[in-house]
Amino acid sequence: MYYKDPEGIVTDQCQAMKSVIATVFHQTRHRWCLWHIMKKISEKLQGYNQYKDIKRIMKEVVYESENMDKFETNWGNFIAHFCLVDNQWLTSLYEERHRWVPIYLKCHFWAGLSTTQKSESINTFFDGYINSMTTLQQFVQQYDNDLQHKWEKDKEVDFASLNTVIHCGSQSLMERQFQKEYTHAKFTEVQIEFRSKMNCLIHHCHSDGENCTYTVMEESIHNEHCRERLFTVFYDRKIEDVQCQCFLFEFKGIICRHALVVLAEERQKSISTKYILQRWSKNVRRKHNYIVTSFNSKDKPPHIQRYDTLCQTFGEIAQVACENHETSELLFVHLQSFAHTHDMSHSTKAYNIETHYPTRTNWEIGFHREIIPSMTGSTQIFITMNQFQEGTTSI
Repeated sequence: MYYKDPEGIVTDQCQAMKSVIATVFHQTRHRWCLWHIMKKISEKLQGYNQYKDIKRIMKEVVYESENMDKFETNWGNFIAHFCLVDNQWLTSLYEERHRWVPIYLKCHFWAGLSTTQKSESINTFFDGYINSMTTLQQFVQQYDNDLQHKWEKDKEVDFASLNTVIHCGSQSLMERQFQKEYTHAKFTEVQIEFRSKMNCLIHHCHSDGENCTYTVMEESIHNEHCRERLFTVFYDRKIEDVQCQCFLFEFKGIICRHALVVLAEERQKSISTKYILQRWSKNVRRKHNYIVTSFNSKDKPPHIQRYDTLCQTFGEIAQVACENHETSELLFVHLQSFAHTHDMSHSTKAYNIETHYPTRTNWEIGFHREIIPSMTGSTQIFITMNQFQEGTTSI
């Protein structure tokens, strides 16, 4: 992955996997699948007389604790109340709480990923195409059929995002910023936060010059009862930085309802671009659109043909230029100059040959390409860089 450890990995509680990840990926945050853990409650605790109450209270402690201190207090009270001190499973979970309890993980970006359920796995990718009776020859054919089906669905979704409009639910200019930039799926998530603003109000505000601390009260219905919760939101007027105690933006990349209420109170008409993530944008060029697959290799669109020709040419140039330090630097200078002149500066990255390998873009090298299904059920693309190394790297 361009010589970088993945930011995060979600697995079940496999100890062997835990050891390997810690050894190979030193900078990677490794978390456990919350769904798998909560699913084991019945298996591990069903023998207790108060099982139903234990299950209910444990879920409340895990999901409702507002911060780490409250979780630890609530967990201690939970264990003491039901006399669970000797339960080894719960003891081991508490010792590894930083790997699975939501409040310990929300301050890091996970794009909302918290589970490794079947619906997110490779099993679902092949649903309806292969089964236990499928032969190897049939698998190869069905693999192509499934891949084409997923590709066509992705194209339909992209087309809808670019050519149709989901109407805003308010007159907010901030909501319109997200409408213009985000895909339909992600904009729908943002709209939930805008609608939920109506359940929030400013409870208290303390201002110290440019720095403000807001307390936002949110009303919600829980088990048919009205519940009020308080969230602390910090706002810096100078740099227009907003941070909420719920950590929704940090965890999912979606600005929360509490922050939106504060921005409205501050009479902000637009939102800083730092809160509009490019990863959710419908306006970016997706690199996987240039990948040739077995089902579309015969009738290549003109832009794919030009792309392949450019890749081959750049690959041949790179083979020669990489043999000499000065030639390599000169080539990058010319490429960056060309990109800047033609408004492609986002496609190239400056680098220092002496200190590290460059993060190369697709058109800087020649490569063999293939598409494989990712473990999240969507399509993940791998590139094998023939000119530079053996193996694969993901984009």
